[in-house]
Amino acid sequence: MKRAVIISVISLLAAHGSAAQETTTVTVAESDTYGEYLSVDDKPVYLFTTDVQGGGGAEASISCNEECRAAWPLVTTGTSADAEGEAQSDLIGTVEFDNRNVVTYNGWPLYFFARDSEGNPPTGQEIESFGGEWYLIAPDGTRIEGEGA
Repeated sequence: MKRAVIISVISLLAAHGSAAQETTTVTVAESDTYGEYLSVDDKPVYLFTTDVQGGGGAEASISCNEECRAAWPLVTTGTSADAEGEAQSDLIGTVEFDNRNVVTYNGWPLYFFARDSEGNPPTGQEIESFGGEWYLIAPDGTRIEGEGA
C-alpha cells in the first residue's frame, strides 16, 4: 500500500509539472483560437491576476495558496530558466517561493493548468477562480485576452 501511494504521488507530480527540472525552457506555441502563447514542455502556461508582477525594482509575488496550486501548479526550475524560439530571453526570470525557484516571464510567475495536457490546446484561458483570473501570455509578455488570433 505504501509503495502505491508513493508511485501515485510521483505520477501526480510528473503530470502537473511540479517536479523542477535543472533548466526550464519557455517556448512559444500557437493555436487557431489564441494565436501565439507561451509554453513549457509543450503545455500552455498562464499568469494569475492577483499575483504581483515583478519589475521596476519590485520582486514578483505569488498569491496562489496551496489549494489553488493543486489546480494551477507553479512552473519551477532547478537552477535556471531560458527562452527558445520566439520567447524572449530578456523577459525570463525566477522568484523564490516555498524553497523553490519559480519561473517568471515579464515579471509574472508562471503556472500550468492541471486540466491541460501536453500538445493539446489551452483550456485555462480567462478562467475566474481563487479570487482572480488566469490568462495565457503572449511572447511580448502581455496577457492574451479573449481570442488572440
